[in-house]
Amino acid sequence: MTGEMCVDSADCELGLSCVEHQGAEISPVCMADCDRTMVRLCPGGEVCTPPLAGGPARDPNLGFCYLGGSTAVGDPCEGPLQCVRGAICVELSGDQACYRACDTEDGSSCEAGETCTMLMEMGTNGFCLPTP
Repeated sequence: MTGEMCVDSADCELGLSCVEHQGAEISPVCMADCDRTMVRLCPGGEVCTPPLAGGPARDPNLGFCYLGGSTAVGDPCEGPLQCVRGAICVELSGDQACYRACDTEDGSSCEAGETCTMLMEMGTNGFCLPTP
């Protein structure tokens, strides 16, 4: 089940993988698999995150629906596993920060005063950029 502690992916239900969860009370945990070429936001609001470097060999387009880290939207980040659930670490003008993830086709994840901006080479996957 999603969020349950595991030792490896064999401990998880079909369609879930055992993944390190930084800053969580228990780690690693089972998280849903997702196709990064098609999905940015998973059905539960999680961000479809790339496979971990040094993790088990798997299709590079197969990510996981990350349950979220502890870095708030708008705060500086250094990688995809630091941002809270539903946010992604994006580099703009040389600085990285957590932004809400969104789908550029509907932009419904963004708040008033934000625009869903496309991530390069990620289809309709985007992030909520404050409108100037």
